[in-house]
Amino acid sequence: MKYILSSLWLLLCAIGVQAQELNLLPTLSPAGGSYEDQVTVTCTFPEGCAGGKYWFNGGQIAAHTYTGPVTLEQSTRLSVAGINAEGRIITDVVTYDY
Repeated sequence: MKYILSSLWLLLCAIGVQAQELNLLPTLSPAGGSYEDQVTVTCTFPEGCAGGKYWFNGGQIAAHTYTGPVTLEQSTRLSVAGINAEGRIITDVVTYDY
């Protein structure tokens, strides 16, 4: 029994370490800032992410699935996060104002 509990504890620790390693930040390009014309933002998600979600101006979290660059035509707050295969957020959220 002691061996089984010890093995279970090691397994749970390993899972926890993997989850922490995935908690990296998505990157957005170009970075936030003021742009005179529309701006097209490309998101890159950390290794281990199945994809990403994004939303605007503090609206409904993860409202849109990222399928390619997002074009912004007016001042906007853009938030993004990486997701796993089940669609759950597994990274920190990155937010930029454009």
